[in-house]
Amino acid sequence: CWVHLSSIAPPSSKQELWKYTRTGRIIQHAWKLSSNLGHNGPAVMKDEVGRVVIVNGNYQSESTILPEGVTISVSAEPYQPHTPEHFFEALSFVYSTCVLDIHVDQHAIIDGLIHIEYHHNDQDVFSAPVIRINAGNHSHVKFAEHFLETSSACLHIRNLEVSAEASSKVHIDKIQSGGTNSFVINEDRITLAAGAEFRINTK
Repeated sequence: CWVHLSSIAPPSSKQELWKYTRTGRIIQHAWKLSSNLGHNGPAVMKDEVGRVVIVNGNYQSESTILPEGVTISVSAEPYQPHTPEHFFEALSFVYSTCVLDIHVDQHAIIDGLIHIEYHHNDQDVFSAPVIRINAGNHSHVKFAEHFLETSSACLHIRNLEVSAEASSKVHIDKIQSGGTNSFVINEDRITLAAGAEFRINTK
């Protein structure tokens, strides 16, 4: 990972892919990793059947609630699924703050939403969580990702991997409400087996 990070130049807003991103402000800012897990607590949201809570890039198991048929584990292995395609992806591989594996059992039908909440309450924090979702054969599950508003400056790079097995359905709503000092970069990689369905909406 370090080799790739040192060999890839940071992007410029002059490049087509990054023309709407304030890359200069991101690169020049002094970001830091944080182990602070204190926050105001998750609110019970509409149609909620479960929640996964991440604070400053760190998984908070005490606030996480999962419905029957869904399990979560934390991987201690270094994260690098492929050669990074750009500087920020390489940065998130080197400094991934947590790697979560969410598994949905075969034939599990999850009624309601599982909310994935990203909280940031530490100043100048860098967070790079990895969310890997595996939906078993013939399972149905819906997630809502929330990047919650913060007054603190933060750089949040989220890697999402979804593996949907045969005839499974995975739906995800991405809801972003970060502050003016927040920078959010999302990377999505989807693998679908025969008959599987994946849908993602951004709000």
